[in-house]
Amino acid sequence: MSPYWATPRAADPTGLPQPVAILVVHGIGPQRPFQALDSFTGGLVGALRTEGHADDEIDVTHVKPDPPGDHCIRVQVAGNKGRPGLNLDIHEYWWTGLTQGQASVTDVGRWVFATAFTPLRRVAFNLPLLEERAREELRQRGAAERGAPFTRRLVAEFAREFWRLVYIAVLFVGGAVGAALLVAYSGLFARDLFRYGARWYASGRGPGAADLVTVVLFLALLGAFLALLGSIPRQALDLRRVAKRLGERNPSFLRFLWSGVGDDRLLGAARGARWASTPVLGRVVRAWVQAGAEQKRWTVEIPSRRYFLLLSLLGASALLWVLVQIGLGAERWWVPSQFVARGLDALWQRGRLRQIGLAGGLLLLAVVIKRGFVDYAADIALYTTADDNSRFFASRQLILDEATRKLRWLLRQPRYASVALAGHSLGSAIAYDALDRLRFESTLRTTGTPAAPAAGGEAPPLTREEFARLQTFVTFGSPLDKIVYFFRTTLRPYETVRAHIVNELHGFRRPPDLLASNWRIGDDPPFNPRDAGVRWLNVYSPMDPISARLYSFRDVKNVRRWYPIWGKAHTDYWHDAGFYEAVLASLREAA
Repeated sequence: MSPYWATPRAADPTGLPQPVAILVVHGIGPQRPFQALDSFTGGLVGALRTEGHADDEIDVTHVKPDPPGDHCIRVQVAGNKGRPGLNLDIHEYWWTGLTQGQASVTDVGRWVFATAFTPLRRVAFNLPLLEERAREELRQRGAAERGAPFTRRLVAEFAREFWRLVYIAVLFVGGAVGAALLVAYSGLFARDLFRYGARWYASGRGPGAADLVTVVLFLALLGAFLALLGSIPRQALDLRRVAKRLGERNPSFLRFLWSGVGDDRLLGAARGARWASTPVLGRVVRAWVQAGAEQKRWTVEIPSRRYFLLLSLLGASALLWVLVQIGLGAERWWVPSQFVARGLDALWQRGRLRQIGLAGGLLLLAVVIKRGFVDYAADIALYTTADDNSRFFASRQLILDEATRKLRWLLRQPRYASVALAGHSLGSAIAYDALDRLRFESTLRTTGTPAAPAAGGEAPPLTREEFARLQTFVTFGSPLDKIVYFFRTTLRPYETVRAHIVNELHGFRRPPDLLASNWRIGDDPPFNPRDAGVRWLNVYSPMDPISARLYSFRDVKNVRRWYPIWGKAHTDYWHDAGFYEAVLASLREAA
């Protein structure tokens, strides 16, 4: 066992709280390894600063534990002056690589078509769900679950369900028809453009070398303009985030030096062995070097980003001016010919140039299909498919197997007093399923019984005591309610045995999908999971189209966050200090 994972000492001289591990599961899209780990760590460190902890009090360490390749970040801060401390190891489960190339655009298209009409096909199965949703909403508000309040809430839920049956189907059909029309009109525009070029060539006037150079120049400048224009929002967003993180410090060298030295650090009393074993002069020199680096970053990086953003805006403006000059046929020495201007004028006379936006719309549609279907919707289709006979189901099982393996490994580490689990977007569904699988697994072994021999190298099941170390569950931007509505396993009233098994396998904090009969089915060993101790925090935003308040699950603390931009709000959690403050509070409640 690596020394990093040794059992902690009974008394910690630095005053750190008991160590806690947290496993972060990212959401859909082309995520990169350690990207979620970086964002989550930065957010927690920012929240600790907000609480009043100075930089020299926060210790961040890159730990390389067993098994090899499973990196984590350790964040430690001792509690003092009434501020609570933190001793946290942050791990990441990166699963995007398991979905690449598993679903084509055609596969995702079929899945979208089936999903759009799922509410119509499952009306009878969703009616009990509406009643449970009405009860849970009243329960969370502390209102009566019967009588007039329940009747009003139930009527509202039925009205919402009727609206959902209509607008989802209309939205899907309208989008399909719009895409078809866009492709058709863009094809007409391309045809007229080709005919103009053919007539120009047949007239004997060209196109000559100057005409071809003009076309190439125009298209190259147009591509550069679009690429530069697309980078400006990202530059502005990165500048804002870097300035927010660095701007909390005074850009004075003496201020940086004092932050790096500090009386406590000079005496070696605040952080224990890390500084006490270093001579005072060495600590001063190290603090001097660090202060210079911090000041250089603040005084160089922020202005540089501002200048590059300004240059990008000026460059985009200059490229737009050049494109207009070529398009209008201006007499400039650097414009080889007026071929582009005459072509645009001919298309304008035929009324086709007014539809030039359709070509851009078609390009945008291609980008949406690539980003929305291949990079994002494919992940959802692969994982949310509830049909065990689907060819997607193997990919889903592989993702869940790896998530379960990593969470089981953390729960068995003697270093940790407790373990937390956090999932964003679809990652919250993966985290939930891993938790649910281990919950069921923990009922297969009674307390004190020896572990069964591992078959094929598989780890033995968790005990109830091991599973009880999982004390915190955090979901943010979570579509779990929507997954229950669209993709849950449907059970018929006469499938009593199947319903019993499914409800035990996938029933963590969920009301039974149906009570098939009043006769009892026993379990051997008895099914008595210990899940009451898990604190579930769900953070959502009304501007996030993916997340929602969780009504299909019980004993959930829902926290609402407001973000300004609809859609973009789905990723704003990663950079929201209020979200990380809620996470810290939930972790400390479990401790």
